[in-house]
Amino acid sequence: TDAIIFGLRMNRGIHLSELENRFHPVTTRRWAPLFDQLIAEKLAEKTNSQISLTLKGRLLADAIAVEIME
Repeated sequence: TDAIIFGLRMNRGIHLSELENRFHPVTTRRWAPLFDQLIAEKLAEKTNSQISLTLKGRLLADAIAVEIME
């Protein structure tokens, strides 16, 4: 979870393929519904296997982090 929370705060966001290499793919796939929700709410965007927060998402980064930790 820390890798996802802090990765999303970075400008480049997180690369799902890197997370899957670092952790088990099943572990990273469990976050897919949250990523889909963030994208649907225009809080994040996905390009290939990279997910990054939009400006609106960055403004809500603390709330997103809490969502991830729950």
